[in-house]
Amino acid sequence: MFRLVTVLSVVIAPTATAATDARWGLTWKAPEGCIGPGDLAQAVEEKLGRSIFAKDPQFRVEGRLQEGTSPRWKARLTLVSAAGEVLGTRELTADDADCRALDKKLALVMALTIEPQLERKAPLMLTAEAGPPPMPKDAALVHIDSDSRDVRLLRYAGTSYGSAYTGRGTATVTIHSFADECRAPCDTVITRSDDRFFIGGSGVTMTNEMILADHSNKAGQVKLQVKAGNAVGHFWGLMSFITGLTSIGLGATFAVIGGGSSSSFGGGFVAGGIVTAIVGGVLTAVGIPVWLNNRTEVSFADGTVVH
Repeated sequence: MFRLVTVLSVVIAPTATAATDARWGLTWKAPEGCIGPGDLAQAVEEKLGRSIFAKDPQFRVEGRLQEGTSPRWKARLTLVSAAGEVLGTRELTADDADCRALDKKLALVMALTIEPQLERKAPLMLTAEAGPPPMPKDAALVHIDSDSRDVRLLRYAGTSYGSAYTGRGTATVTIHSFADECRAPCDTVITRSDDRFFIGGSGVTMTNEMILADHSNKAGQVKLQVKAGNAVGHFWGLMSFITGLTSIGLGATFAVIGGGSSSSFGGGFVAGGIVTAIVGGVLTAVGIPVWLNNRTEVSFADGTVVH
């Protein structure tokens, strides 16, 4: 079991900043071996390019990093005023084996939360309408809600080719690789958001490719609502549809051949063709809705829908 290290506040000697800059404090709890409050505060200040943590803070960030099973790591950041009023919260999740893999993301999210407030004269207020702070050009703060915990955001990592030896000779094998970015529900910072992304997961029908950067708002936020499709149902619906169309074609062919034949087998071909075509029609009628209803549907906040 990890031992939690608790630090009530981090105080770093401030340098000269604008008179309107808010003073910040940090409370951070994390398992032993994970990033500590001092290192986290320093990383945040390096991203901001200034010292912000000082005595008698006007606002503070209360953070906790916990280890679980799914997701493996969950960090929760809460913004609190000097009066103890909760002004906003943000969560970050990851399935990395090492908690230190979250260091840069934690520092980035915390810095992006604080930075817009530093030059404001008005008190800090986070509202649902305000949304998240602006993001770097190549990054996006992605929020995913879904009806399934198996839904994952996948980044296309590349294609490789190989050879496989079979009884009939050599066959070319194509392998598509994907990097697992997060598991729904999640709020996470995604770098290189103009890469190719997909929604998939265990038992989840994979979507067509998406470019997250194309759907980000002015604050760099991308919101996705995912309705997971069943991969097994999708597959069998597609197979039923294809088999049905094939059967209709074969049935029609048999009927034409039988109708043009003067032999005693002509009637049998016609009857067999009609039956085959009817079965094909039923398979097609059943397969189409099963196939379509088991697609995964991704709805973006900008109104775009991807399957």
